[in-house]
Amino acid sequence: MPWYTTPTTHTQHVPFIIHYSRPTHLELNLYSPSDSTKATAVIFSQHDMQATLKQFQLHSKDTASAQAQIALITYRLEYLKTHFKHNPKDHHSKMGLLKLVGQRKRLLSYLKKKDFEGYKTLIAKLNIRK
Repeated sequence: MPWYTTPTTHTQHVPFIIHYSRPTHLELNLYSPSDSTKATAVIFSQHDMQATLKQFQLHSKDTASAQAQIALITYRLEYLKTHFKHNPKDHHSKMGLLKLVGQRKRLLSYLKKKDFEGYKTLIAKLNIRK
């Protein structure tokens, strides 16, 4: 019997529908090794990301400027930093982290060439370079 058929008959298939919805936040479930109690902490929420974006927007609908993109990438990197504290062997996410770091580096060098004063205020606000 193929793996995709139901155990009832070979010709009868059970229809199923999967609904994907976009989460408004990601939860980190921590389990203590001493007991099985669960502590849940909301780390990465859509509301916090929008609040971060509003601080660095050049106008009300700005999401594509270098400042806004750098702020959003920095916010995602902060989330990944906490993710790796709890999941040190997650190598696939580590590749994503390296891509984000490279993208932020390229955007920062672009901003440094085009608008040096904006670059200095951005790195001071985000506290990313010394």
